[in-house]
Amino acid sequence: VDVKPGADKSVLIADSNAKPPLAILSTAGFDASTEVDTASLTFGRAGSEASILSCAGADVNGDLRLDLSCQFSVRSGAFVEGDLTAKLKGKLLNGTPIFGTADVIVK
Repeated sequence: VDVKPGADKSVLIADSNAKPPLAILSTAGFDASTEVDTASLTFGRAGSEASILSCAGADVNGDLRLDLSCQFSVRSGAFVEGDLTAKLKGKLLNGTPIFGTADVIVK
């Protein structure tokens, strides 16, 4: 999971109205753009927050593979100042659970 893909640091302002991007990156054996059940995704401080606003396929890291690029609500993610990790939970379309973390700096 990559919050604010391409940024050196993923800085979030707690309780802001920002809607930054996050990406689930595809690999040679995993197509995030077609295999992830986007309706199942939750993201935030605990990983169970309903903060995902929208998702679409996009190559966010320049490897010519479609990744899953989503927008999320920082406020709905329930982050607090000092948080250093964001958690993503969900499942694939075949029902397999997925979990990921991203390094963040919450101010």
